[in-house]
Amino acid sequence: MMGHMMKKAWILGGLLAVTSISADAALVFPTPPQTTASSKIVRMTGGWGDAMLYVVLSVPVINPANCSNTDGYMTNTADPGAPLYNQMLLNAYQSGQKISLVISANGCTPSSRPQIVGVNFDTTF
Repeated sequence: MMGHMMKKAWILGGLLAVTSISADAALVFPTPPQTTASSKIVRMTGGWGDAMLYVVLSVPVINPANCSNTDGYMTNTADPGAPLYNQMLLNAYQSGQKISLVISANGCTPSSRPQIVGVNFDTTF
């Protein structure tokens, strides 16, 4: 009997944890982000007093958050993932590797450009 009650408590705890994760994920991305077509980076700049990267791909810009500047994409230093995205972008640029960018549908960078929230390396074997 005690084992049965413990099993119910464990299952209930797991359901609460999944519900909590789902609620948190909904707060991060109320509208799902969009992914660009696979492309090489044709232009990349950084700085402006912050650790941001500006990236232009060889495919048309997508703008799911309707940002006012649509000449490329940027990382946002307020995003905890930005150091990872920056490193991945630098690696892709230096190697000529094709990538696709995951772009936020819920906000723009401080410079009103579409915000990078993920980087995918697109490799064909």
